[in-house]
Amino acid sequence: MLIKCNAADHLYLIKDDPVRPELFEDDSVRFADPFHVYAEVNDETGEIAAVVCVVVCKFVPQDEVQIQAVAAGKLTKIEKALAEREKVHGALGTVLCPYSVWSYQRGHGRKLINNLLEAAPILHPKVDAVITMSPMTDTALGFHLNNGADIFSTNEDTINYEYEVPDVILH
Repeated sequence: MLIKCNAADHLYLIKDDPVRPELFEDDSVRFADPFHVYAEVNDETGEIAAVVCVVVCKFVPQDEVQIQAVAAGKLTKIEKALAEREKVHGALGTVLCPYSVWSYQRGHGRKLINNLLEAAPILHPKVDAVITMSPMTDTALGFHLNNGADIFSTNEDTINYEYEVPDVILH
């Protein structure tokens, strides 16, 4: 079961982040809009089984500096370029970017990503794409490709993987 985490109850989870443990001086930033933290809860035990940190933005982050700039509100160069592009091409899409994911229980990282993809159109209705910012490791490559992602771009220190966002079907 996917849950949205909050800093008051879930800040302690961030200390376990093996991907970007030192990204922010104050980890509560990860819980403040446009950042979000989600967890997969094991249905049988009720324990948190996996965690993902995401940011919602108008571009695909390619490095930690860009993620930190989002948090600090210092995107003037990128925002200026995006504004110019929107003038020419119209409104740009919005990206949900998972930048760190880890699992405490085998198989729950996959479950977390699948549940996040299914919930993304409801949790973040303005999101057009889910594109990760992942480390250049064999583990990340295997994880994302095995979970249905495609390589979107290769950067100096990261790889962006794109997941298909499913259509919302309300019953």
